[in-house]
Amino acid sequence: MLEVFLRQPVESLYACALAEAFGEGVFRLENDTASFGKKSLPVNSTAEVAISLADMSPPPYISARQLLKGNIDANVFFGKVVILGYTGTRSPTISVRGAPFPLHQIFLAQLRELVLALR
Repeated sequence: MLEVFLRQPVESLYACALAEAFGEGVFRLENDTASFGKKSLPVNSTAEVAISLADMSPPPYISARQLLKGNIDANVFFGKVVILGYTGTRSPTISVRGAPFPLHQIFLAQLRELVLALR
């Protein structure tokens, strides 16, 4: 739940997204627990959570074209954390079980698992 930036520990992007979704922007790390409002999940001694990437299904998406043309009702975003990602020929990918996946899809799969692990 932490990353190192300029040699300083900072909240990871995962922690920030979970804090926005469940903790009104507040993230706490105490002993073996990461808390986001009333939700929490167990972490190891280095504030990590094991991820299996079991669900690599593509996320629901709205194309940038639809959004820019105004074809999307703004209410679909109300109360949601929105993740922007680019899928195209130059999208960065990471191999998962031998298959390439866009980086933002891996981020979303990891975030999905973290949400399911919340208690």
